[in-house]
Amino acid sequence: MVLLALPAAAQLQVGEYLHMDASGNVGFNYAGSEDQGLSGHGTGFTGNGTLSGNYYSPNFLNFTAQPFYNRSQSDSVFGSLTNTSGISSNVNLFGGTRFPGTVSYNTLFNDSSQFGVPGSDVGLAQHGNTQSFGIGWSALVPDWPTLTANYAINDTSNQLFGAQGNDTENDHTLTLLSTYRVDGFHLTGQFLHRNSDATFAELLEGSPGRSRAIARRTAIQPRRRTRCRWRENSASTSLI
Repeated sequence: MVLLALPAAAQLQVGEYLHMDASGNVGFNYAGSEDQGLSGHGTGFTGNGTLSGNYYSPNFLNFTAQPFYNRSQSDSVFGSLTNTSGISSNVNLFGGTRFPGTVSYNTLFNDSSQFGVPGSDVGLAQHGNTQSFGIGWSALVPDWPTLTANYAINDTSNQLFGAQGNDTENDHTLTLLSTYRVDGFHLTGQFLHRNSDATFAELLEGSPGRSRAIARRTAIQPRRRTRCRWRENSASTSLI
């Protein structure tokens, strides 16, 4: 087995208020084996990076972006190949105030295939794509109930070689969260609304399947804070 990794890092300042840091890693590996006359080989390549920074102040605006790429291939009785790439990112706003917010975006591409499978004349290939977007905001005003709102969109798509159509799923989720105090009770209220729409590829004769669902949930959790008092006595003994 052979493993090679090369890290790198850099700092960058653009203008007077924009500060950024960048780092990354690149790696390669190889593995080989032989068992009862059958040999197997595998290779892999990985790469990932991180770009982070802030504008004016970390409490005003800070951000992070992390792209990545992974590739692996193996050859033995049959072969397989996997490619995965994507990026995850988020931006935080006004972290030093009573109205902080956040925005995030993530995407993932995943391709996998198998070839030379014994007893099969065709290979197997699958392509996947996942994306998500989210936004959140909070109101943290003294002596008022807190309020945090989050809205998220998730899209997933998968395609299988030989199937008619794709497997897709689309979700929209809204969440509201509030905490407040009434007559010594600490209350937490939550509201969740989710809308989901999914379609399924046609593997056999017939029409593709489809499902839709809407879910709502409301919850209130009371909690009372009590004070406990105790007295601690200590004694010591000495031997002469």
